[in-house]
Amino acid sequence: MHAHEHHYGAAPLPAPEQEQPLGHYFSVTYAELLKAHVLDVHLPNILIGISASIEVPLVTILGRRIGANYSSIADYISVMALCRTLLDIPFGITVEYVGVRNVMFLCLFLNIVASLIGLNVSNGASLFAFCMLSGISLGGFFLARHIFVAGITSKKYRGLLMAILSGLLRWAHVIGPVASGIFASYSGDVRYSFVLSAVANSIAFGTLVIATQSTRCQQVCERTCRASLASSVARTPLHSEQEEDASDIVWHHPGVTGRDGAYVATALLPPATASFPTKSGVSSSLPDSANHRVIVGAERNGSTSPPHAHHLHHTHANGGVATRPRSCSAASTASASLHPDTGACQEHNFHLTTLWSTFVDYWSVIWRLGLYIVLATVLRANRKLLISFAGMRAAMTDAQVSYLMGFSFIFDALLFPLGGLMMDLLGRQFAMVPTAVGLGIVFMFLPLCTTELKLYVAASAFGIVDALGCGIIMTLTADRAPPRCGAPFFGIMRTVQDMGHVVGARGVSSLMRYAGFDVCCWMLTVAGFFTAVWGMYGVPSDTEALPEAPRLEQAAVVAHERRLHMLSSYSQSSEETAPLAVVSATATPSTTTYGTATRPQPAPCVRRQEGGEGYRSVARS
Repeated sequence: MHAHEHHYGAAPLPAPEQEQPLGHYFSVTYAELLKAHVLDVHLPNILIGISASIEVPLVTILGRRIGANYSSIADYISVMALCRTLLDIPFGITVEYVGVRNVMFLCLFLNIVASLIGLNVSNGASLFAFCMLSGISLGGFFLARHIFVAGITSKKYRGLLMAILSGLLRWAHVIGPVASGIFASYSGDVRYSFVLSAVANSIAFGTLVIATQSTRCQQVCERTCRASLASSVARTPLHSEQEEDASDIVWHHPGVTGRDGAYVATALLPPATASFPTKSGVSSSLPDSANHRVIVGAERNGSTSPPHAHHLHHTHANGGVATRPRSCSAASTASASLHPDTGACQEHNFHLTTLWSTFVDYWSVIWRLGLYIVLATVLRANRKLLISFAGMRAAMTDAQVSYLMGFSFIFDALLFPLGGLMMDLLGRQFAMVPTAVGLGIVFMFLPLCTTELKLYVAASAFGIVDALGCGIIMTLTADRAPPRCGAPFFGIMRTVQDMGHVVGARGVSSLMRYAGFDVCCWMLTVAGFFTAVWGMYGVPSDTEALPEAPRLEQAAVVAHERRLHMLSSYSQSSEETAPLAVVSATATPSTTTYGTATRPQPAPCVRRQEGGEGYRSVARS
């Protein structure tokens, strides 16, 4: 077997003379994001973002209403961040087992409950309960969303794709505070803003149900994915020796299910090559997976079939086998791996030792990238908190503080493509600097903003500089994810990111208690400049290869050998009973996408003719 070189698992970048024009870059990326998975990712992302946008202003306002001081309000906000931090890794593990959609369903339900609790906040205990449930639900949802989106994007277009996803969330941050201000003005009580949050999450829950149950939505999703992703990947024909080996391989087995299988949502990331028995009885070895990116857990199959040779066969839901042409492209493989009716299977072998192996093998990435993520999160999270405090210092009303927050995020929502363009066209290292430096400068001048006009100028400056780094954290994490067991790695890095929320909230609480508002802003200025320096010289560069992961590779080899032994035992028993098994579509177990059931699609079984070059169909019984 000959290994092909990939850029972090994505298809090789085209030669300079084959580079696509900038207009094509935009059209492919926007189509990829906006046409595919609208109901199950993008609309829920915007709707739950409304809850995320109003949680900090509402906690600030409600904390002031129950008599809490600035430091106590910061403590309540740190509770939300702490809940996210403690449950990110468990949520990452949960995605491995139950899939993305089930996690999203759970988190939407928890956020609805949190909104109902927030509607009845009357003391510190009820405010604490709201903060806890809100932190858990938002953290789990955004982690599941990140795992999914990272799995369907190539590195070439990932920067703008993540920026667009973050930009849609910024629009939610515009809608939420403005709507909250309207509720406060016309209802007389800002707590009624939680009704908006509950309704938005209920709609998101409904769109996710529609996307799960509707066959038409799945067909449209599959068609748009193939149309938008095919032009993003390069042709990867099989090596001549691989073709010779491939010509001797024939799979004939009914749809046997495996407990550890999971569909892979890595449309632009070529799947890892699985070992498979050849005609001579010799099993090919598992190749080095450093060059094959597979992010596990994005799609889940509740009753999966054994792993197939991805470049060779296309296995249908009914257990029949259809064979692709030899010179199949990565584009066809990519589009096939998006959906359960055309997708490949990925072995699933997660244990606590796998989590420890991820820590050990990727420790250099975790701490170097993690330090930048923590510092950047401290700056971004305290933007909302300190703008709220600055508005309160200027004697602004609850509605005015909400309008100020929404005005700040208008600039994020309008300018978010700038961050993606900088990442994709100028490089990740360069894109990390402007946001950190800009936020530090704005924090330096925030204590001088004592009037409403000056606060609006500061809010607009916050929005402009934050837009320059829109999607940077998600992009950097997706770039450095390991080939296998990607969901736990995302959980680890999300934990690191949410540690920034905890550190930021606790730091602001302490500084406000002992030093005051001015010193707090100036300390964040120092943090901003240090973040920029660390981003340039401390974070792993774009050209730096992923670290070797011998422990994760060993776990994958053990899992594969176990699966291969199971297949071998089954193959022997099936050959004794029938040379070719044909399974009716009615006997097919239902597959699962993102943890939810989908209808299997019947397809004809084919087999290779003995002594011939072609393939012929096998009639159904």
